[in-house]
Amino acid sequence: MFLSITVILCLILGSYAGDLPPNITKCKVDDNVCVAQKIEEVLRKYPHGNPDIGLPNMSALPIKNVIISRASGSSPIQMNLKFVQFVTDGLQNGQVLNTTGWTKNPKIFEGNFFYPKLVVKGDYESDGRILFLSMNGRGKGLFELTNCHFNVKTKVVLEKRSNGKNYAKITKLKLVLSPEKAYTNMDNLVNGSPELSKTINDVINENWRDVWQEISNGLNAALGEVLENLLTGIFNELSYDDFYAE
Repeated sequence: MFLSITVILCLILGSYAGDLPPNITKCKVDDNVCVAQKIEEVLRKYPHGNPDIGLPNMSALPIKNVIISRASGSSPIQMNLKFVQFVTDGLQNGQVLNTTGWTKNPKIFEGNFFYPKLVVKGDYESDGRILFLSMNGRGKGLFELTNCHFNVKTKVVLEKRSNGKNYAKITKLKLVLSPEKAYTNMDNLVNGSPELSKTINDVINENWRDVWQEISNGLNAALGEVLENLLTGIFNELSYDDFYAE
């Protein structure tokens, strides 16, 4: 989610690899509606990425070594869950509800997005318990999130460098993902027992809202860290003064 938004914004506002494709135009400063429209335009025209402009395949974005949740407190859900690696699917179908903050002297960038379905799948490791059911396994895991609302808020300051141009520096980033429904399928949750693994998956899906409360902070924090690192790298290379059309 985070990766596609970041790269697309840099493509439509300036240039990730030097020049935009001729069929994608820059927006004028303060034209937040244009920015929202261009994000959707890039998603529609390049759903599987475009290596010439540095845009990744948004139908299969890979991420490694993400801790989703840690067992703590007195919750009936005590789950340590880590994805050794996973990919996301569904970002190419995003809808931009609105985005703000793209001014000449920005303070906060904010975007709200909607995704009909997002899928996170990959190799996981987990132990702990769900209610009275213990688990200790590793294998293939999947989260399917439907009707997702996605908000990113980024605080920035402009710093002038020796070349006389201003560059955006992130001081804080917050990401919140809220699904209307979540479905989970984790094989081998109880090592060597398909029956118990299925039972725990059924319990997770029957109590998905409670499970989401336990894993959402970790997932949002992990995705936010990835987004902040990527944004920082791009903002370090691309002057904010060059983001907009004349």
